[in-house]
Amino acid sequence: MKQIPLLTWPLTNKRVFVRADLNTELTPPDFPQSLKFQRLLPTLEYIKKARARIVLATHIGRPHGFDAQFSTRQLTHYFNQAGFSCVYSTPENLPAMLDYNHDIILLENLRFYPEEEAQSNLFAQKITYKCDYFVEDGFGVLMRNETSITTAAQLFKPEKRSMGLLVAEELTHLRPLKKNPEKPFLVMVGGGKGEEKLKTLYHFLDKATHIALLPGLSELPEVQDFIHEAQKHGTIILMPEDYVIIDDQKISIGPKTLKNWQPLILSMQTIVYNGLMGFVDKPDTTVMTHKLFELFAQSTATVIIAGGDTTLAAQQWHITSDRIFLSTGGGATLSYLSGQKLPGLKIVTSN
Repeated sequence: MKQIPLLTWPLTNKRVFVRADLNTELTPPDFPQSLKFQRLLPTLEYIKKARARIVLATHIGRPHGFDAQFSTRQLTHYFNQAGFSCVYSTPENLPAMLDYNHDIILLENLRFYPEEEAQSNLFAQKITYKCDYFVEDGFGVLMRNETSITTAAQLFKPEKRSMGLLVAEELTHLRPLKKNPEKPFLVMVGGGKGEEKLKTLYHFLDKATHIALLPGLSELPEVQDFIHEAQKHGTIILMPEDYVIIDDQKISIGPKTLKNWQPLILSMQTIVYNGLMGFVDKPDTTVMTHKLFELFAQSTATVIIAGGDTTLAAQQWHITSDRIFLSTGGGATLSYLSGQKLPGLKIVTSN
């Protein structure tokens, strides 16, 4: 990988705009233990140690206007506990907050502002007011073409834009699998945003030897078209043979499916998994996912587990290995590995 520009900048007494991805569970103990928070800290610590100050921005959820439960104000104390002096600010109040000597000014949830999704140059100028450098350190948002991700970056000269350490770590693990994954290669996808994920899976048909459609995708009417296309590419599609059903909802694959898939899973060289089967706060719904992840740990495959709830479950179950990487991205991880362009990544690596 090329040198990360961030590590070469003269940062003393400068101000750095950092676009993060803290779109995760906000309540303790989940937030301070979340991958997105923990893996962001090294970038912030590096900037602080270099005697620069930070304007930190993120979105949370999909609120319709202001909604206190999604406000970033509640996150400031986590950063203070982590050793930073952190204060909250709205974009409108940012100029006044710059007069104070804080390590981090945490901006309000960007999704409270319709300009965030409108590629607004004026909003980009407002949130990066008097910043000297731009750092993209939210891997999960790299697939988006939004104001704080691309429009804001364009306000800075190419040599003053950089990925952060979190994004660099993701690329270290994911880039080899994007370029030349060892085969047989299994992609397993389920969960929400099924139609969107199914479209992404088309891009894996020339890469993966096997694709497993889990609940959330397996029931979609468009699946038959996908299976037909997969046959043209020689990609084997795995469909559940039974399900765990709760309140008439197909929550996860059933025990028969897992038993029949087990030899195949253990024979893989590369596995990519996205979309938790069940709900992380209801352990009785995630039993089959837990057993599946234990198979991953037993296998000799390189494994990528991606997505917020999915990685949180893997953490809680202590699914760890030097062959297993928990990715802070969900859809962005799938998009990157499938070969699609990520606007937020391109803009900080184009030079």
